[in-house]
Amino acid sequence: MSVSKPLKDQILSLLKEKPNQSFNKSEFARALNIPPPQRAEMRRAVIEMEKEGVITIGRRARYSLSEQNVVQNDSLTGSIRVLGSGHGSVRLDGEHPSGQSLVHIPAGKCSTALSGDQVLIELEARDQMPSWMKNSKKHKERYKTEKKRRDESDELTGRVIEVLKRGDHSLVGTVFKKNGKFFIDSDSPSLPNVIEINKLGDAKPGQTVALSLERWDIENLPPIGNVRQILGWHDAPGVDILGIIHRHNLSLEFPDHVQAEADTVPNSISSEETSTRLDCRKDPVCTIDPHDARDHDDAIWVERLEENGTHLGWRLQVHIADVSHYVKPGTELDKEALSRGNSTYLVDRVIPMLPTVLSNGLCSLVPDEDRLTKCALITFDTEGHIKKTEFHSAIIRSHARLSYEDAQEILDKPKIQVPLANEVREAWKLASLLRKKRFKNGALDLEFPEYRITMNDLGKADGYRMTDHTESHQLIEEFMLIANEAVALALKNAKRPTVYRVHEDPDYDKLHEFGETARILGFKVGDLTSKHELQNLINQLSNTPVEQTVKLALLKSLKRATYSPEPMGHYGLAKVNYTHFTSPIRRYADLIVHRSLQALLKNPPKNLDKVPKGTALVEAADHISTTERTSSEAEMDSKRLKLLEWLNTQAVGTDNFTLESAPSFEALVTDVRPLGLFIELQDTMLRGVVKSRDFPPGQWSIDDKKKRFVNNRKGEQESIGLADKITVKIKDVDFDRLRVDFYLV
Repeated sequence: MSVSKPLKDQILSLLKEKPNQSFNKSEFARALNIPPPQRAEMRRAVIEMEKEGVITIGRRARYSLSEQNVVQNDSLTGSIRVLGSGHGSVRLDGEHPSGQSLVHIPAGKCSTALSGDQVLIELEARDQMPSWMKNSKKHKERYKTEKKRRDESDELTGRVIEVLKRGDHSLVGTVFKKNGKFFIDSDSPSLPNVIEINKLGDAKPGQTVALSLERWDIENLPPIGNVRQILGWHDAPGVDILGIIHRHNLSLEFPDHVQAEADTVPNSISSEETSTRLDCRKDPVCTIDPHDARDHDDAIWVERLEENGTHLGWRLQVHIADVSHYVKPGTELDKEALSRGNSTYLVDRVIPMLPTVLSNGLCSLVPDEDRLTKCALITFDTEGHIKKTEFHSAIIRSHARLSYEDAQEILDKPKIQVPLANEVREAWKLASLLRKKRFKNGALDLEFPEYRITMNDLGKADGYRMTDHTESHQLIEEFMLIANEAVALALKNAKRPTVYRVHEDPDYDKLHEFGETARILGFKVGDLTSKHELQNLINQLSNTPVEQTVKLALLKSLKRATYSPEPMGHYGLAKVNYTHFTSPIRRYADLIVHRSLQALLKNPPKNLDKVPKGTALVEAADHISTTERTSSEAEMDSKRLKLLEWLNTQAVGTDNFTLESAPSFEALVTDVRPLGLFIELQDTMLRGVVKSRDFPPGQWSIDDKKKRFVNNRKGEQESIGLADKITVKIKDVDFDRLRVDFYLV
């Protein structure tokens, strides 16, 4: 019988108040005023806490805090990020003695904190042993090894004690009136269901508004906010996307002083500037982008090297828009770009990092216009090994703007002769060689088909189209990867301050859980700590019905790539050195890298741009990692919202709608939990839930080991489980929380 947690908390609080003191069981009882009937339970609590490693037993059966908890006892401050799952992470102000700067906050322990708040936290002891090993004879030795690793680990877990300072929160919802007061429905898992409005302004019931948070002190009571902006009537075109923009605190417009500075940037290139640059205007460079791309920040050309008819290799030119020439450190443009961190690509618009006069104009590598670039000039032998690398300030005149479809047609039809056809085919010869080498070296193939929402003139979703990751996409991808790697290696060797793109090794527990899921699905799973074994599993998934689902599960088991001043390598790409150099129009990280690279150019500018160092560089890396995540969440929200809008129209949009006439969808079961089946539609990869109460008639129960629901009336002959294909119809779409429930046909 497990002891109640509050009693353990009392014991732990007492020891934290007196970390240098030890207690025997009788002293615990007296200090905590435990009445005699509860002392047996208290003694069990002490024994359990000792087994869990929270406290230690010393001489004369006296107990004190474990060494780990003494170290972690101090209260710390930092900035919190709360995820949709309710979990959070706190970036500490400064570094913990363990060397860690991130603290995990479990769901239910974030108090009233919201993303961006400055919080006071208290560190807690975490589970010392993986749950899957606890009672396993089979894994006894691995258990001992893993326990030792965990005991020595510096991972930190805590809880929020107090919100010290609120961030600039924008709470979005539709106004309604109840009992004489005005509220909005909350769509955030971090908040109670409703938010009370103190200052309504001109807002009316039925309008969607953005609120600023005035007060929220108690978790279970409604927060109070004031209307800061009326976004429009709830069902008016475009209001839904405006809600996402405000919810994620994205800036639609540039401040007047920033726009004014952008408007003063010269739109012509001086002859003096041209004379200092590598002139590549006669080289047949071109851009290859999506057909609806709004900016073009990279261009390429591959030259085949021959001597007396003998193939010697290739010379690759990767040209990247020279944003650093136009945006200087400390200017208003630079401050705003850093604040935004990156561009955000929503379904119906782009929120750019730089004003459009730069992002779509002077810095965009459009055809038949002189444009300034930073060039990575890389020479390869016939086996794809790098023989020489140089970096230049350059000037180009793009010879063509190709879409991925244009380039793919050239590759698919060897006899077609259009401008730059031979150049594109030669480029693929090199790119395909680099791609094979990359996967041979341990890179993970985690490509997914993507869908794009199509919109009508009223801003409503009217369908979607799939985009495959074809050879033309892979061609550009390989050249961007190799350029990023070459720049990272050069900057590291030169010990230049910069930011690297890092992807840490995965957590073993999460990899194991993923492997167990793959085993249940019938795949052969080796030691997934080996990149070779992990790629073997990915290869097994190829062309199976569960390929995308299992790949997505793997992706979720891996850590998130971030930015860091330290070159810690990239696990997913299997690269020791990696950075982001190729998109300075839309990523501030790349702009830092361009400034850092200036000192290594063959033709450096007279005055090198200042690059942040030390604490300033750490703060910049942390900030752009956060803005990247915010943009990613906003992009996914907008995509999911419009897909749900289209699905809802398909389900209930006809005049003669009935449940029988509603369209059905093919889906795959991706997880099985007591709540029901978590599913994924086959075409769009949209995820939803079939709750167990919406199963066909029967007596359904869950079999956790087999990840299946079984109808006890019919036994295994009627069961539904992981990886099963099922047919579903839409039951309910929750647009506020971006969720959809289905029922089984």
